Amino acid sequence: VARGNDQRTLRLVPVDPPSLSAERVSALRDHFELITVTAGVRSERGIRSTRGALFTRVSAAARSVGLRDGDVIVEVNGTPARNAEEAANLVQRAYTSGVVRLTIERQGELGYITFR
Repeated sequence: VARGNDQRTLRLVPVDPPSLSAERVSALRDHFELITVTAGVRSERGIRSTRGALFTRVSAAARSVGLRDGDVIVEVNGTPARNAEEAANLVQRAYTSGVVRLTIERQGELGYITFR
């Protein structure tokens, strides 16, 4: 890099985005995969929610109820999901009990998806 008469050499070190190196959690018999929303993941993906679990892989069955890669689980049946593992456990418990109502963030907006 040159600035006027000064020259400096910069060394760039490639780093994987936070979502690629995050621990994955599978849920509902592998119908989807989640990662925890961290500050790095929020910045990378433009997520507004400060907690929750990001869908990184969604099966065809999960897509059929309205879920999409990139959605963020914020709550499950009104209970806040703080991380991917907790979200997966909450979804599993709700699913075995009957109705699952997810509060999700999609492209910065909150919405709801309900399934059995």
